[in-house]
Amino acid sequence: MDAAAPVASFAAGSEIVALARQAAVPGNGQWVADEADPERSLAALVTAATADEGSGWLQWEPHDGADAVRTEPVIALTAHRHFPVRDDEPWVHAAIGGGRFLAIPLRFVVSYRPDPQVRRRWEQMFNDLLP
Repeated sequence: MDAAAPVASFAAGSEIVALARQAAVPGNGQWVADEADPERSLAALVTAATADEGSGWLQWEPHDGADAVRTEPVIALTAHRHFPVRDDEPWVHAAIGGGRFLAIPLRFVVSYRPDPQVRRRWEQMFNDLLP
């Protein structure tokens, strides 16, 4: 799944993702997909996702043809070099919002910003539900 073969590309999967990537500003801890150097960009995402157990904010297009991107809290995010069923498809495994896990191709991801408060708020919400 994460073989050493280089990442071929994660060019934007739609025009809306391409436009959102152009408008996004990397820095201050925010990772923005860089199609010009996919190998370095993937390494930077792995580093960002390793911090704070992958807790943060993911900006992505929720389905092909959505014509919009959204930013959602993730309580866990892991970046992978190759999708299990297809080579040269980098992707993330993300627990979004209430904890549903999704496999998202990087071609639909705009940015990721680590934020430990996302996981802390989620854990506190469930702790408050316990007697």
